[in-house]
Amino acid sequence: MGHYAEGLDQVEIDKQENNCFLIELSDIESALFAELVPPLIQLLESEDLKGDIPRLFPTAILDEPEQENEYQQITQSELKKSHSKSLEAVRLISSKNEISMDELMAVMKGLNLLRLKLSEDLNIADDSYDPPDIDDDTYQAWIIFQYLGQMVYQCVSELEKDF
Repeated sequence: MGHYAEGLDQVEIDKQENNCFLIELSDIESALFAELVPPLIQLLESEDLKGDIPRLFPTAILDEPEQENEYQQITQSELKKSHSKSLEAVRLISSKNEISMDELMAVMKGLNLLRLKLSEDLNIADDSYDPPDIDDDTYQAWIIFQYLGQMVYQCVSELEKDF
């Protein structure tokens, strides 16, 4: 994972008069998404997703393995499509500044998917996770995890302004 920590700032998300949202990303942020999104889309295209990214396909029926397997078979295809669409929306903001409310919601979902994947990689289970030392190999990923959380929060905050 590239070194992005120094170049990540708070992203501005501004609602326009036409009910679209203006998002301006820096080159560093665009490069970050270009690095994070394709591998996750590729993972989504693989056959056994549960082992690689279980947080993106959570268990629904804990004590009934047969029912859980049936549930996963029914929902996995739709979840894959939904997840891929949301990740493509994240890629979209790297090339398009103004997006619709539906696109912003998809971006928010995509950012959260990236965050879930990083939390899996970092083994973050809850908010009590202590950040790694700055010299730790996982420090960069932890910074990106925090940054993605901030971006999700900004999306939610902007969407809440209408309610």
